[in-house]
Amino acid sequence: ELALRVCREHLRCHRAPEMRPAKLRELLHAVGAYQNPDELEPFLLACQADAQGRLGLEDRPYPSADLLRTAFTASRTVQGRDFIAAGHAPGPQIGQLVDRERTRRIAAAIADSG
Repeated sequence: ELALRVCREHLRCHRAPEMRPAKLRELLHAVGAYQNPDELEPFLLACQADAQGRLGLEDRPYPSADLLRTAFTASRTVQGRDFIAAGHAPGPQIGQLVDRERTRRIAAAIADSG
């Protein structure tokens, strides 16, 4: 599973510093970070190894990993059940609310760290 995710998403991971907050959220979802948080670090490590695995690139910075860690930390606690508890009716709109709030938190975290 990890190898498949890395093959599918490593190029997007490399471009994370160029992405807007909504795209970072989509990438975190695509790699399964929200469903299986323990799988994010192995994914980031594999992507970093890909980026730095060529002769002469070993010491090249890899800001994507820290950016995605920041985005995930800021957005990971947003859950649909919180919106339902706040009075929103269950349904597809809950997913939209979760996505919007995660994106908002990612944007705020990036602004705070930059």
